[in-house]
Amino acid sequence: MTTIDELNPHNYKTNKNIDTNLDILFDRLMELQNAVGYGLHINSGLRDQAQQNDLIAAGKTNATHSLHLDGAAADIADPDGSLKKWALDNIKLFEVIGFWMEAFESTPTWIHVQIQPPRSGKRIFIP
Repeated sequence: MTTIDELNPHNYKTNKNIDTNLDILFDRLMELQNAVGYGLHINSGLRDQAQQNDLIAAGKTNATHSLHLDGAAADIADPDGSLKKWALDNIKLFEVIGFWMEAFESTPTWIHVQIQPPRSGKRIFIP
């Protein structure tokens, strides 16, 4: 990941709140990328409601209001699970950076990170 535009590749309309969230998300992703030591590939950043509805219809999520809609979440590609292993070995860093992650069994080939805590407050949570 090299630019904030990678978090909104479809150029969805934003507002001040979404722009603020995208800035925070980008800064934290850059911190994570620097710590990991290689470029992160974002599978999904900002979504609009139509894209979210399509994902719900396809059975890929049941979240009617995902933090992706607010620019506060991203999915990072992890096809071989190496980033998940690294994340578990460096879980304290996610706390320092300010990321929460969906439980890995819910994200088989990616890691979902978000800048806002889930209701449970757990660093790794069940969606």
